[in-house]
Amino acid sequence: MAGAGMARGHGSGIDRRLQAFTLFVPRIDVYTTGWCGLCIRAKALLDARGFAYREVSLDEDPAFRQRVYELGRQWTVPLVTIDDEPVGGYRELVALDRSGLLAERLAA
Repeated sequence: MAGAGMARGHGSGIDRRLQAFTLFVPRIDVYTTGWCGLCIRAKALLDARGFAYREVSLDEDPAFRQRVYELGRQWTVPLVTIDDEPVGGYRELVALDRSGLLAERLAA
């Protein structure tokens, strides 16, 4: 029985460490459409810098402009968010990258 208790304690410790780690890793979401050239550029910039992101395709959403506006107060894609805070589109992402603030903000 003692061995089973140890295994349970060990597993839960790993789970807690994993949860703590994921709490401190910034989450990047890129809202895109398939016909958006600046979406491709935004993803390429993040790829080039080695930043992981989640692409949220809005191709099948007939009201995607309204959704983007509600999320980021802009009507166009791409919309980049970090931890659910809107960064803006491609131009804003490039400006953050050039200033060094993007890397600083995403440093874990």
